[in-house]
Amino acid sequence: MSEEQAVWAIQSLYENPGARDELADSEAAILLRWGEEQVMRLAELDMEDASFEAAYDHLSGLIRRMNRLAARRAALPREDLEIAMNRIAEYAAMFGMPIPPEELDRYIEQPGSPNNEDNVRALIALVMSGQQPIV
Repeated sequence: MSEEQAVWAIQSLYENPGARDELADSEAAILLRWGEEQVMRLAELDMEDASFEAAYDHLSGLIRRMNRLAARRAALPREDLEIAMNRIAEYAAMFGMPIPPEELDRYIEQPGSPNNEDNVRALIALVMSGQQPIV
């Protein structure tokens, strides 16, 4: 494991306002803890720095989109939800966790919760329905 990579990525994750700016602290903490777990999985792969940074960029983009959708989910019209979910699916796939199409469809069909913590957890479960990072 590259401890230096993990420390850098976790620090970057917490310094990135896009990873938490639309959620309350307790809601964002759930997403950030999940992000830390993904960083640690990446660090265990002991990748070259450039490859690690590219994988982290995909993870960071995924987390930013999850943050945004979790906060807005209950109020989004279906068309906007589908667009947001396609972006999340794109970033999840780039990170090595492709979301099965049937799971994506099931998520879109479910109503959003007024509780953002529930929305964060549902998004994490959706993304985790894909493969573990294979970057």
